[in-house]
Amino acid sequence: MYSNKIVLHFPSNLVDKSIIYKLSKDYDLEFNILKAFVNPKEEGLMVLELKGDRKEYNKAVKYLKKEKVK
Repeated sequence: MYSNKIVLHFPSNLVDKSIIYKLSKDYDLEFNILKAFVNPKEEGLMVLELKGDRKEYNKAVKYLKKEKVK
């Protein structure tokens, strides 16, 4: 099982979107939110640990980039 900690920066148009849920549901990744600051209509910041299959992790990272999460 692959595990990695990442820092996500959400633009204001994505703070209401179920991004983390999709990582779990579509890519079968476990997540642990280590720190989060998300304010509606503003940017969000999240420190997240993701665990799962490395191929699925890589697909999830591509999804985040496609959604403009930095």
